[in-house]
Amino acid sequence: MVVKDKDQLRKISQLRAPINWLAAAPLGIAIVLDGAGVSEAYDEGRVTERILIAAHTLGYGGGVAWFGDDTQQAEGKRILGIPAERTARSIVMIGRPVSAKDPRPNPRRGGRKPLSEIVSYERYSK
Repeated sequence: MVVKDKDQLRKISQLRAPINWLAAAPLGIAIVLDGAGVSEAYDEGRVTERILIAAHTLGYGGGVAWFGDDTQQAEGKRILGIPAERTARSIVMIGRPVSAKDPRPNPRRGGRKPLSEIVSYERYSK
């Protein structure tokens, strides 16, 4: 579900502090699923990944905002008019990158870990 309405994006951004950055994005794509099974989390991740890859290929930036706990998810669905029986936990934001700075209120420090800290070869060693 494509969301371009700035008021809706602002309301979603207020569900919890870590997603307040999405109010500035030009559009979001809310991932709405049937709500019928456990495997939907897998499908949600797959479609999110493909949207982000496609956006990057076209020169856009993107990010994922999780609505939060069950109460926040219910409020997100209410804001977007999504029926209660559907699953909607996240929105993928798309836009032109304006900065390399992490927009979250508590950005992760230090960048990425070196591969030597997260990758094992041939046998598990962590």
